[in-house]
Amino acid sequence: MVRVKNFKYENGNIEADIYPESSTVPGKVIVSPDGKMVEYTLPEGYEYCTIHVSHARWFIYENFDKILNSEITTEQLIMWY
Repeated sequence: MVRVKNFKYENGNIEADIYPESSTVPGKVIVSPDGKMVEYTLPEGYEYCTIHVSHARWFIYENFDKILNSEITTEQLIMWY
């Protein structure tokens, strides 16, 4: 599970805070309109959580227009199995 929030549109990309698993400290993800990962960071101790970054990236890419148009503004909880 990963929580994604604080979406910002900057330089043509969407940036968001990501909280993997039980982290209380955010990492960051920046995704381009074509779904490419521009940059990401993970909180200390959560460096192994790259799958969480991938799920956050996919969510942002799939919802890029909704985020851009402020249709998605609240924290999102992304889960998978």
